[in-house]
Amino acid sequence: MYVLTSRVRYSEIDESGALSPLSLINYLQDCSAFHAEDVGAGIAASVERRAAWMIAAWKIRIHRLPSMGESIRIGTWPTGFKGLMSNRNFVMEAADAPEGSAPLVEADSAWFLFDVDAGRPRRLVHDDLACYLEGDQFEPALDMPAVQRRLRVPRDAEPVVADAVTVTGSHIDTNHHVNNAQYVGMALDALRALAPAPEGSVWELPPQPEPRGIDVQYVAAAKLGDAVAPHVYPLEAAEDGAQEVLVALDAPDGGHYALVKLAF
Repeated sequence: MYVLTSRVRYSEIDESGALSPLSLINYLQDCSAFHAEDVGAGIAASVERRAAWMIAAWKIRIHRLPSMGESIRIGTWPTGFKGLMSNRNFVMEAADAPEGSAPLVEADSAWFLFDVDAGRPRRLVHDDLACYLEGDQFEPALDMPAVQRRLRVPRDAEPVVADAVTVTGSHIDTNHHVNNAQYVGMALDALRALAPAPEGSVWELPPQPEPRGIDVQYVAAAKLGDAVAPHVYPLEAAEDGAQEVLVALDAPDGGHYALVKLAF
């Protein structure tokens, strides 16, 4: 397992004083990015080999978000591959937590290797992941539901429409499109803008909802100047009683940029 240690900064918390969901995803992304850099497979290597790892989906389970000033450690490791996709797990823990303690956050994610010249993902082989492994073996996966690569918009459901977001430079990363974490920020901002829930809605959320589950499917890349329209679909309560909401972040032509399912 590759480990990144840090301390929660003031710039990373929200109004509650805890790590914001956007900053949480940035930590997970940064941990995997540092892992790649440290094994010689980072940004420069991706440019040279004309192939880049891209994420297709997240499943994140939040048990507790750390607070301002709290020391944390984030761990990540690949758990295997099949066809075009590879899975990578993550944990976030309190830095002073004894071994065996429950983590703050657990996550699974699905990735693919994009061939720049061919303009499409390519089938994976063991050598694509060998540099990330210790002893040439994959570590066991977390004991949690696997990431969902397909999220579905409820049929015949009428969404609640939030104001569209215009993509600006602050949303863009080195791939020249909206950074993966930013879509989750857009989804949460849409819910906050609609709180309290519209009259007649089947869901109720507090003005500053903090999710305990985040599932994301990435569909298409939004770029500078694009309009992203959030369409909010309340879902039936989950088996554990969690209230779930699906936010479709859509293009003007009706296609999806990303689907974000949030559990509260």
